[in-house]
Amino acid sequence: METAFGPVEKADTQELTAEIETVSRNPVVTGLLHSTGGLLAVLDEHRQVVALNHSLLELLGIQDASQALGLRLGEALECVHAHDAPGHTCGSTRYCSTCGAAMAIITSLGQDVVAERICALSARKGGRAIELALLVRSQPIRLAEKRFLLIFLQ
Repeated sequence: METAFGPVEKADTQELTAEIETVSRNPVVTGLLHSTGGLLAVLDEHRQVVALNHSLLELLGIQDASQALGLRLGEALECVHAHDAPGHTCGSTRYCSTCGAAMAIITSLGQDVVAERICALSARKGGRAIELALLVRSQPIRLAEKRFLLIFLQ
């Protein structure tokens, strides 16, 4: 499917489950998730959340991490543009080309480098509109021959 920014394709259920298991079994990543006081997520190459820490869960307003697993960051944050066009999701809409989070993530995936951008996000939480300003840092890592991204949010 043609998109205005990044690819729309997501991992299938079996691939996503395997990625979640790979990340959850890595002692370094689980140590980071448990010890980092800031907001931290781990994304796969499809830009889907495969792990996140308690601080990010609190920001999202959810208690069960499984509610966010498989979502893209903007979907989890309830960005108003995450489903802007039929069949499109976070990172693939016309608004994503100016989104700091999307640019950092796409840059890290495309160039295998650390990327940092500011993201100004309009979201809808509990039926009300909110504005978030986040510094997003995307750090590529390799686990079990697969590439993932550590996403640090401030």
